[in-house]
Amino acid sequence: MTVISSGKLDGHEARGDIAIVKTADGAQVQLRNLWVAPGAPDVRLYVSPRTDGEVDETATELGKVPDHQTEVTRDLPDHIDPAEVGSVIVHCTVYSVLFGFGTLTAQTTTGDQQ
Repeated sequence: MTVISSGKLDGHEARGDIAIVKTADGAQVQLRNLWVAPGAPDVRLYVSPRTDGEVDETATELGKVPDHQTEVTRDLPDHIDPAEVGSVIVHCTVYSVLFGFGTLTAQTTTGDQQ
């Protein structure tokens, strides 16, 4: 896997490390060292070209964030250019509350990640 971009997820209700990686089958968002406030209802993961943590019509939902998991991996849909992802967002849809987000920085050197 080649890391395309990376960053830190930060917020009052979610924290962790983010990487967008290229795989043989496409691209993925990988969250590591993830902490999300326990017991929160309907927490969702989004990617966006924006860098301000806003969930709007430009954001793409990648699914639910499971409780108590420190690692989460989601495939990027084929229509999303991984180089155009500006941020990764963790958002509670029930209460429309931003839990945390991280902006991404492109990697200047590529390498394999285990």
